[in-house]
Amino acid sequence: MDNSAIFCDHGPRFLKISNTGPLAGKRLAVKDVFQLKGEKNTAGSPQWFCTHPVATKTAHSLSRLLQAGATFIGFTHLDELAYSMQGNNMHYGAADNPRLPGYFCGGSSMGSAAAVASGLANIALGTDTGGSVRVPASYCGLFGIRTSHALISLEGVIGLAPCFDTVGWFSQNASLLFDVVKLLIPKQDRTTREITQLIICPEINQLADKPIQAILNQYITTLRSQFKMDTIVHLPDQQILHELSDVFRILQGRAIANEHGVWIKKYRPIFSADIAERISMALSITDMEVSWPRQKQRYWYQYMANWLPDRETVLVIPTSVSTALKKNTHLSTRALSLSRQRLLGLTAIARLEL
Repeated sequence: MDNSAIFCDHGPRFLKISNTGPLAGKRLAVKDVFQLKGEKNTAGSPQWFCTHPVATKTAHSLSRLLQAGATFIGFTHLDELAYSMQGNNMHYGAADNPRLPGYFCGGSSMGSAAAVASGLANIALGTDTGGSVRVPASYCGLFGIRTSHALISLEGVIGLAPCFDTVGWFSQNASLLFDVVKLLIPKQDRTTREITQLIICPEINQLADKPIQAILNQYITTLRSQFKMDTIVHLPDQQILHELSDVFRILQGRAIANEHGVWIKKYRPIFSADIAERISMALSITDMEVSWPRQKQRYWYQYMANWLPDRETVLVIPTSVSTALKKNTHLSTRALSLSRQRLLGLTAIARLEL
């Protein structure tokens, strides 16, 4: 397997700082936005690498895993500035999907997902702003987690849109995924209460392609027996479901402009056409333009608060609207735009927290 689109050229190989701990012997791949003391990151952009100094300390989450015995095996590639869910970088390539050769891994944490799916790593750190762990996990057949915003410290992590950025990770089995939960999520924030109620919203599930809906419905049928209660809820205002992608796109874009606007204007980094278009959009958003999405965000949050009043309730939804996308498939700009809009609408459901 060609690993050049999975692992970065820079950074150490097989770095270990502890021989003991719950992750001893586990190989850890790390998305190239987590800082490691004495090393530089690309954040998916060679211009970023050239214009930023070496890290003076290691990212909080990475440090915890190294202290627990994990072996750092390399930084992994990502989409430019983590601003895509495709898994394709014009500078460093597109990691091939180990579970489905010839298909994309999904992004932006493409290298991390590919490293675990190929068996090169046991665990891989990623970040999820707009679906960047959830989508690659889905495409590559992995366990992946996007933690709640601010649950895990982002200290030492190069952000995209800090008000939405979260730490996440991949593994091939649930027990290892939970081993990392115990290391990174504070004990007081880990629920030990039984989840008793299952919530199903047909309108949300219909955002996905028909084959995914069919599989999800089969899964829900078997899942129901594991809960004391299951409830079907319907959206009284279905229009908001179609607005979520724009709500998130604008709020995320504004946050990206605040985070990276000065650097982008100063160094004028080279981006692929689709990401350059998004960057241009982000930099053009005005104060007036964010008032509508903020209102809709509060409106949506109230929906979720009513459905999920406590930690004993869970809403089951599709992870992605489609399976992995085939490489070298030429879709029209409109088709790509509509596909991304549906995907953003689905993944935004977990992101529009307050």
